[in-house]
Formats: sequence, structure tokens, C-alpha cells
Amino acid sequence: MPVLRSSAQDKTTTNTGDRPYMYVGPVMGVGSSWVGNVPGASTSAILSGYAGVNMIMMYKHWGWGDQLIMSSEGYTANYVNGKVSDIPTYLRMPMRGYYFFGDRSSVVRPDIYLGPSFGWNVAEHTSTNYYVGDMSNLHSASNFNTFDMGIDGGVGVLVRVAKNVNLNFDLGFYDGLTDALKTPSNTYSPNRNTDMTMGVLFGIK
Repeated sequence: MPVLRSSAQDKTTTNTGDRPYMYVGPVMGVGSSWVGNVPGASTSAILSGYAGVNMIMMYKHWGWGDQLIMSSEGYTANYVNGKVSDIPTYLRMPMRGYYFFGDRSSVVRPDIYLGPSFGWNVAEHTSTNYYVGDMSNLHSASNFNTFDMGIDGGVGVLVRVAKNVNLNFDLGFYDGLTDALKTPSNTYSPNRNTDMTMGVLFGIK
């Protein structure tokens, strides 16, 4: 009988320690965005911005999560007499697998993450600046494909500031797997982004 009680207690303790916790909260950030291998012009990165909602299901060390964010991306094409910035706005859904270091009693928990990211182009505009006459204009465009997909990875840290409340800091990189541009040639031009994000995660048991 004592052996049976001990076994039951161990099983209960193990299940409690492995029980998942869900965290939800807002996230926002900034970074740089560019498109690789654009035909006909030299290119440079532009400032990008992100804002949306973050969700993480955390186990003892492993976890998974989703984000739903609006992401301003694009690139600048540099020509002899001017430059053109093409800026799409994506509704993105990164799906991430996490590994968390430390344990749940730790105030600071570093993590790494990796997973696919899916994007839908919901708006797009170009900004043109010609050196001759110093003219600039802003107008709508449709140079990017509607759907985008790639790999999203990075490192982060959770900092507990109150019971069931964490600050979340991430440094990430996105590498596109699909052709971002509607180019007439067979050139492969993927989206690429780096980002620094900060969010607040509220625990929901």
C-alpha cells in the first residue's frame, strides 16, 4: 500500500509540472526589410514595422505559438536619377516552435524559436523620389504577389514582472521561400526581414 501511494503522488506531480500554460498579449516592433535578387536595379533595405497579437502555449521546456500581425515591408530600388520604394503591407501569421531554458520559477527565461510564416498582401504603395527637380509622389501599386511564405526564426527572452505577466523580447529573421515580386522574368526574389519585437504576455491557465 505505501508503494501504491508513492507511485500515485509521483504521477500527479509529473503531470502538474508538464501541464501547459497559455499566454496571450499584444506585440509590436521594428526592423529592416528588403527583397533579394531584384532585376534591373541595386536595392537597399527600408525600415519596417510590426503590430499584432501573440499567443504561446508553454510546457515545461517546449512550446508552440502563433502570431497575427500587420507587417509593413518592402525595399528601395536605386536608379541613376532617383529611387523607388515599394512597400507592401502583409497580414502575417508566424507559427513557431519554442524551446525555453530554465524553468517556470525563473524570473528570466531565454528561448529560441523556429517555424513557418504565412503572409497575405493586403495593401501596397510606392514612393518615388527623383533627384532631378526633387519631386516625390506616393501612389498605390501591385508589384508584389498576394501570397508569401517563408521561415521565421530567432531568439528571445521572457521576463516575469508580476504573477502570470511576462515581458517578451525577440530578435528574429525571416527568409522567404516564395517569389515576392511579379517579375516577368524567372528571377527568384524573396522577402527578407530582420526584426526586434516587444510584447506583454498574460497567463491564462
